[in-house]
Amino acid sequence: MRICSNEPCIVLLTEKDTWLRVNGKEPISLKANHMAILACE
Repeated sequence: MRICSNEPCIVLLTEKDTWLRVNGKEPISLKANHMAILACE
């Protein structure tokens, strides 16, 4: 798989269910064995 972006981003691959909190904002639930792409501002 190839991921391309002209903007900065973070790619997360999870092995287990987890929660992510960025800069003190509301946490995001990430399911096991999924990919998430977060845009950076």
